Amino acid sequence: PGGATQTAVRVFARVLGTCESCVVGCVGDDTVSEKMRRCLAALNVGAKFDVDPRRKTAAAAVLVSERQRASVVRPCTSAWTPRSIDDATVLYLTGFLALTSTTLVPLLSKRSCRRVCLNLGAAFLCEHYRSFFQQLLPYVDVLVGNAAELTTLLDESDVASAALAAAAGPKVAGDWHRLVVVTQGPDDTVVAQNGAILRFPVPDPLTSDLIVDVNGAGDAFAGALLAFLAVGRPLADAVHAGHRAARAMLQSSGSSIPPTFLPVLSVHE
Repeated sequence: PGGATQTAVRVFARVLGTCESCVVGCVGDDTVSEKMRRCLAALNVGAKFDVDPRRKTAAAAVLVSERQRASVVRPCTSAWTPRSIDDATVLYLTGFLALTSTTLVPLLSKRSCRRVCLNLGAAFLCEHYRSFFQQLLPYVDVLVGNAAELTTLLDESDVASAALAAAAGPKVAGDWHRLVVVTQGPDDTVVAQNGAILRFPVPDPLTSDLIVDVNGAGDAFAGALLAFLAVGRPLADAVHAGHRAARAMLQSSGSSIPPTFLPVLSVHE
């Protein structure tokens, strides 16, 4: 299954191996949702779906031309129920929820004990749904995005300044200082926390002729990063894991986890 969230969760589960993880949301009673369940089960990822027979499961058609892609999305506008995440210790969200969610912020306001990670998802979301992100950010512990997304959201051209501003923004839940991680393709990944900026070079960046498909690379980065952070590995190790996961995904077509992924990256190394 594709989709930004599912790609990240599949990478998260693959890196941790024995960790229990699942995808939550609302689906229709159709063949698309059944296929998602089967694919997730094959990867030992649970599926806690609410089923709304009045709706069709969200799906997307993607056109890939050389290294460029365009997609048409059919969202599912129903929201899942709070019970789906009552027992979660790490909650991963993407900005695409801005298109469908009407209950997310009230849900988070009632649950402040879990670590919440938000992947901004796309620059157009940051531009057109700024109010959604402004409501959500106070509950976010780890914010991940690329330079275009974060600078668009904060209307700030300098990446480091945008990262510092996002890290220092209001926070009403959780015991952690907000961590902001900003990728820049082959350029240094910028990290902001506690008023400081750290820069992590991308090791041996891929040349354009070695890139098969950029689809899912940012999601793979986020999944591996969060997996390492979830088990208490150092920040530098977590960012490096994200770089390696993104590199593997860039050399694979679509959002499928490459067969060589497991030996390439494991939190138990």
